[in-house]
Amino acid sequence: MNPALILDKIKQYPIVVGGAVLVILGLVLLFLRFDIHPALSQEHADLDDRWSVMQRNEVAAVGLTEHVERLTEFLEEARSHLLSPTDIAGNHRVFYQIEFNSGARITNLSPGEPSSQGDGVIKPRLEHFTSIPYRITVEGRFSDVLRFSQALHYGEHLMRVDRFDLTPIAPRAAGERVDSVRLNMVLEVLGRQES
Repeated sequence: MNPALILDKIKQYPIVVGGAVLVILGLVLLFLRFDIHPALSQEHADLDDRWSVMQRNEVAAVGLTEHVERLTEFLEEARSHLLSPTDIAGNHRVFYQIEFNSGARITNLSPGEPSSQGDGVIKPRLEHFTSIPYRITVEGRFSDVLRFSQALHYGEHLMRVDRFDLTPIAPRAAGERVDSVRLNMVLEVLGRQES
């Protein structure tokens, strides 16, 4: 085609030619940038998610200082219910006080070696506390032994029963009524972490 004729047509229809050039440029840009759109959409969605998390955190942080103070108070209260792994006499006093109040009689009280290592399955590893194992044998009337075990359960110190065995004590004379029982227990008492 003749270049002069093309220039005459461009001068005659400048808007149509300009629009065609813009459409062609737009199609070229769309073709070159087509793969960026999903990445930009994903980045926009991620930024929206982060913004909503930041807004929720801002709302939740309003009472954060008060919550931390309350948790600190609860932690101090929990620490007041822990036994000391080094104060064996004080720990024994706890059990003998329960014995005195229940009417049962402790015939064996032996502490084990304190540990903060768990087995990972039943007993978790304790990072801030120590576990003090105790073997206790208690004898007496069934109601007294039951009172002793309830006092352990509802007492002020944190402990759990690992094992227990409750057996009747054989009568001393023939025909005597059996009302006495023996309770053998293995306890895990939560203690303070001491270096």
